[in-house]
Amino acid sequence: AYHQYTPGSGKLSVKGFTTFKISITSSTNITYFSGYDYPGYSGWLTYPILKANFNTPNLASLENSFRIYFPLLESVVFSCTLNYVTSLDNSFYQAVSLKEISFPASLPICTTAEGAFSYINSYANIELPNLPLCTSFNSIFKNSNLNKIIFNSCPSVNDATYMLYSATI
Repeated sequence: AYHQYTPGSGKLSVKGFTTFKISITSSTNITYFSGYDYPGYSGWLTYPILKANFNTPNLASLENSFRIYFPLLESVVFSCTLNYVTSLDNSFYQAVSLKEISFPASLPICTTAEGAFSYINSYANIELPNLPLCTSFNSIFKNSNLNKIIFNSCPSVNDATYMLYSATI
């Protein structure tokens, strides 16, 4: 779904942005979210999203969901299970202002998290959920400035190439 908003018609934030609270609903299950591609647009695009709260238990992938075009994004909360997510690849790649992410306790069938938190510069605390089937953490925190990383159960990871390359923790 694509939405248009009238500048000035939302609520003014303490940072001077016009903000809107958006609820995305569907008569069917939402299985994929991405702000990465916008049809018909060529050029640099910035989505002025500050916070995102999800109650979408049927998501099958978070791959590229908040990639590149979300430099203002500070918080993402999943208030549901994510039992069908198979990939976190590049999900928050260059979400440079991300300070908070709240996952459910486990992503039971997620198999890869390559580049998921690369180029985050906000000194965030990131706690990974249990990832029992995830095999790749390749570049997961590459070039990020983070305060703390908490790894929970990730027994299947066999590729950690560049996992912390040029990262500051």
